[in-house]
Amino acid sequence: MPLADLPVQRSTANGAVLTFVPSIAGGHAIKNRANNVCLLVSTKGSATIVTIRSVIPSRPGDATYPANTVADRTFSIATDKDAIIGPFPNAFNNSDGSFEASYSVLANVEVAAVEIPLI
Repeated sequence: MPLADLPVQRSTANGAVLTFVPSIAGGHAIKNRANNVCLLVSTKGSATIVTIRSVIPSRPGDATYPANTVADRTFSIATDKDAIIGPFPNAFNNSDGSFEASYSVLANVEVAAVEIPLI
């Protein structure tokens, strides 16, 4: 099942009222900029594990940076809890500059992506 784009909502220094959408079977693609986060809400009755897929599993070393391995990131969110995850380095970006989020449970889990302003 293909990923669905999750629009990034912009916050301001005064805050924002976010719109949440249900988690979906194919997962979401979220545009990745240095100050974006994905805000996840696990609502009543369902805990979930969110996986952010590593697109570049390893990077060779060079004169500036050592070699490193980047694994998928997983986040466990308990029932009736909220979680903010991210931001993510470019190693998680797919070809259009988005990171990919998938969910272990779909029922009762809502998500929103928000850009946090640099102040």
